Amino acid sequence: MTTVAVELNDCGVVAAAAGRPPSSRSPGFALVDGHRILVGTDALTRARLKPRWVETRFWDRLDTEPLGRPFPRELRNADLVHAHLTEVWSSFRSDFDPRSGTDIGDVLFVVPGFYSKRQLELLLGVGRACGMPIAGMMDSAVVASLGAADAERTLHLDMLLHRVVLTEMRQTETLARQRVESEKSAGLSRLTDLWAKWIASRFVQQTRFDPFHHGETEQDLYDRLPSWTEEVGRDGRALLTLEHRGKVHSIEISTLEMRNAARDSYQAISKLVRAVADAGSRPSLVLTRALSSLPGLQAEIEEAVGTEAVVLDPDAAVTGALKQHLVLLQSEGHEVEFVTELPIGQSPHQGVGESKPVSKSGGSVSKGQGKTPSHLLYEGVAHPIEADPLLLGIALPTDARGVQLVGETAGISRHHCSIRRQGDEVIVEDHSTYGSFLNGSRIEGWAPLAAGDRLRLGTPGIELHLIAVE
Repeated sequence: MTTVAVELNDCGVVAAAAGRPPSSRSPGFALVDGHRILVGTDALTRARLKPRWVETRFWDRLDTEPLGRPFPRELRNADLVHAHLTEVWSSFRSDFDPRSGTDIGDVLFVVPGFYSKRQLELLLGVGRACGMPIAGMMDSAVVASLGAADAERTLHLDMLLHRVVLTEMRQTETLARQRVESEKSAGLSRLTDLWAKWIASRFVQQTRFDPFHHGETEQDLYDRLPSWTEEVGRDGRALLTLEHRGKVHSIEISTLEMRNAARDSYQAISKLVRAVADAGSRPSLVLTRALSSLPGLQAEIEEAVGTEAVVLDPDAAVTGALKQHLVLLQSEGHEVEFVTELPIGQSPHQGVGESKPVSKSGGSVSKGQGKTPSHLLYEGVAHPIEADPLLLGIALPTDARGVQLVGETAGISRHHCSIRRQGDEVIVEDHSTYGSFLNGSRIEGWAPLAAGDRLRLGTPGIELHLIAVE
């Protein structure tokens, strides 16, 4: 059995296992195309062709709120998280050759530090609904910075789609997270739009060609922008070309020009870093590769802190989690630990019992047994449990409060069962012909529920999960 680490953020979901290269990073884009939901690269490469039907904030928001118009009324952020995670997980698992005798034993989630406990609870439930055997959760900044930090204080800076995340850590015998700050005015999505519009205006000024006049050329510009940005950041300038109707249009841009176009966002980042850096001894500075590749940004941040930065490998978070998997794996009991502190210098092969004491100061995310559930999770959507019964079935009355089940519905009744809060308990009541199964055992009439329970209806059936969101 092998351990898999999965890094989750809106810039891209990536999975890795020991002895295997990490998967391609799947960007946090979703496109609702009729009755289909396209995610990742499929959505990104069509985003400028159907911009009204694109959503990119579902990983950043990570909640059960409806998306709103023009999306279908029942579609929520958690549905898109579920769709994206399902796609990544299915693709990753399909690469495992069953003839090799190797299978996945545990999954470690590596997440950005700004998520609340409630968001982590929801993420845990969605991951389990995708069939992932989640054994631990880890702050991405801590696990990526282990070994790169060389001062009492370390600042880790990452650029996500809709925010920049700054994590302050302290190093003694452990590397421990102390503080997490965000700057929402300076995410990669905002910078991309600023640079795309500025580049388009340069094409108009110098060649009379407007890339935004046609959806195809606008999409082409956005597709090429990451490589252009990397080239300018590396070489100081780049020649940009776009083709339309057999004619090639070219302009040249420089690092200074791109810095000026993004001046407000760059200054907001520098101000955030300077404020945290000045609150103690001079820190070491650790940057993700995605952030350091932006033209002129690394130099500006280094000037703000007064120190040279260490730039991490692109997959430092997932590879670091795999090296520390014995520390991160699930502890005994019914909780999945959220780890925000790791021992310095532990061998990747050293067992937990042989390591220095570790304070998992981020607390834990309840796996749930014994705890009263607050929501029923189905297809990535968390339905609140109230005193008013929540009805489950394949043909619910139009005025009923409930969950319409679809898919593998053999053995599921029209009004199969109901869940409701009764005093301090939550109970499920079976109304079906073929039965409802709680954690593998058939329910006789009714049964009390706890967070972490699995409810199966039908054969082979649909499985639903009970979760507690505080």
